[in-house]
Amino acid sequence: MLASFAGARPAQPWATLQRWRDLVFLHWRVEAGALAPLLGGLAPERIDGSAWVSAVCMRTPWIVTPGGLPLSAGEYAQVNLRTYVRHAGRPAVSFLHVCCGSRMVAAMVRRLGRLPYHAAQVTARREGLAHSYRCRGPGILAVEFRPRLGGDRREPAALEESLLERYASVSAAGGRVRVGELAHAPWELCEADVAVRTNTLLGALGMDVVDPLRPELVAFAPAATAVTWAPTEEARSAGSR
Repeated sequence: MLASFAGARPAQPWATLQRWRDLVFLHWRVEAGALAPLLGGLAPERIDGSAWVSAVCMRTPWIVTPGGLPLSAGEYAQVNLRTYVRHAGRPAVSFLHVCCGSRMVAAMVRRLGRLPYHAAQVTARREGLAHSYRCRGPGILAVEFRPRLGGDRREPAALEESLLERYASVSAAGGRVRVGELAHAPWELCEADVAVRTNTLLGALGMDVVDPLRPELVAFAPAATAVTWAPTEEARSAGSR
């Protein structure tokens, strides 16, 4: 399975195997200065001349350990708010705030991964072809989407690809940097109609975007299977920015 995945292959055993479904990616340009208080000294990467903040809505039907132990009581939904950095020359993401519909998973990731996961009310609904996510955390994010009939695949534009194809997460605190590796097949995007109905989540976290209801870029991926590794910690260096 890993042979077809993109991403690094750390020497240590992997930590979790996860299935993701109905992923909606929403991307906004943002002032780099608005991100500084949330990055622990890391500098946001400028892509196409701007820093970016993204919301990623998804369902996780299952998450298991190498021994097959489930780490959640069932399916849950989550909304990841992230920006983009580079570490040791590699593109990576940095999570700003994650609203997680599973208290168990949120507590585990905060304790072991030291990532900003927070238990929140996150629901995913479906009526026929119409889907929706609703997240109530520091603010509210409500998104509706409808995959187009036929499930036509589309290739990501160059800017989209630079935001999507990242296989590490980086966080910094107290002069230390934590790097978490993950691997999955390159994203397979499909055509979908997406509408943001409510978005006070970005503003609640200090993200001032031109129009919170109109992301500049939107993408939809039906599913992915991902492998993650426990994060490693190292001294802060000039390679992290």
